[in-house]
Amino acid sequence: MSKKNEQRTDTPCPRILFAGGGSGSGKTLITCAIMTAMQKRGLKIASYKCGPDYIDPRFHEIVVGTKAGNLDSYFMDEQTMNWQISQQSQDADVVVLEGVMGYYDGIGSSTQGSSWDIGMKTSTPTILIFNGKGMSLTMIAQIQGILQFQEKHTIAGIILNQVSKATFDHLKIKLEEYCQLPVIGYVPILKEGILESRHLGLVMPAEIEQLKERLEFCANEIEATLDFDLLLTIASHAKPIVTERPVYKKLSKPLCLAVAKDEAFCFIYRENLDFLREIGVDIRFFSPLRDKELPQGTQALLLPGGYPELYGEKLEQNIEMRTLIKEKIQNGMPYLAECGGYLYLCDQLDDDHGQARKMVGIFPFHGKKQNRLSQFGYIELSSQQDGLMGPKGSRIRGHEFHYYQTVDKDQTLDKDQIRNGDYFLAQKPTGNKEWSCGFQKFSGLAGFPHFSYVSNPTSALVLFQQMIGE
Repeated sequence: MSKKNEQRTDTPCPRILFAGGGSGSGKTLITCAIMTAMQKRGLKIASYKCGPDYIDPRFHEIVVGTKAGNLDSYFMDEQTMNWQISQQSQDADVVVLEGVMGYYDGIGSSTQGSSWDIGMKTSTPTILIFNGKGMSLTMIAQIQGILQFQEKHTIAGIILNQVSKATFDHLKIKLEEYCQLPVIGYVPILKEGILESRHLGLVMPAEIEQLKERLEFCANEIEATLDFDLLLTIASHAKPIVTERPVYKKLSKPLCLAVAKDEAFCFIYRENLDFLREIGVDIRFFSPLRDKELPQGTQALLLPGGYPELYGEKLEQNIEMRTLIKEKIQNGMPYLAECGGYLYLCDQLDDDHGQARKMVGIFPFHGKKQNRLSQFGYIELSSQQDGLMGPKGSRIRGHEFHYYQTVDKDQTLDKDQIRNGDYFLAQKPTGNKEWSCGFQKFSGLAGFPHFSYVSNPTSALVLFQQMIGE
């Protein structure tokens, strides 16, 4: 990364990371309930989701009410992650990190990108949330295995999930004896607080108040079963963060960038927005669902991912915005469209009921849903020609996560009919899997990848610099 030493911080930063023994351990529900309980105590909370997931930070922000972001050691170096935390701590009493998958689960069979990796690189005390349903002494054996797997770790306490008070009372002393760590408490089975996967998408605004009520219920329940004073003590003992501010080159002059942001277009990293502001971009949000005009002074467009299929009818009905965007792009306005934003620029998109809806029409494709995820996970992208990202071979990291594919009009989702583009070569960070993707058309880029600008600030700067036209 192109950075130089400009500002050094030595920031006291109470923080804590909640990691799971595996996916499905209950860490999202418990983390959100703990943050809710902390807020009820009058504490200001900032939060992060470890990894590239857009949905959990959005859930943190909308339902829990925190200022949320992502920490990702595949996209960010150690300095950038620590700077992010140090900045959030200035407006918060506690910074809470929610882990990803199991404690050591990273990219492929490595620990890169894992909760362990991020906890170690940020020196964040970690609470292991372990699902003990249906176990007794076996819990101790499995937790010991987690603690001993690496010579060093940041686990500072244990929470048992889905266990009864009797089981907890029986095992607490033995756990602390064998594991030499405090057991913070337990979480009983809370059927009223179950968060199904669809809830995390927040697809229906009417559900938000119901979700808040569920978290309030969970927070009240765990107030009686967790030692919050001990949790806050562990967080307060986190080492001060000593780091330097990442400094990026600036654009040659300001760029007024209209960024789509509403229920349909909501997948954008806060860290990407911070980067854009750092390099001199004037960000102005607009809604393709509701607005009839672009923000005044717009020079370029950013259409991020989200849920355009859930709002297909409303997007189709906003003819003024669709027509305006098509005219602007055809007349040379630069743009970047990621995943859902790319689908919006296609000719048609099937909504969540399978009804074909008219979209912008820059790309002569039909977005159709298949019954499985496509190209799920981290990728490194390298441009296959000179273009908007810079010279051939320019690289940037990102990820893909989508059920939709694009095909020519009246074609099926047969493999040889799918249109993904060929501007980039996408490569998985493990194994030999690679594929072509992305389109360069008119003065913009579009495709299914979501970019992390901080993964390669040089390539990102080139892209937005070319939007200025210099």
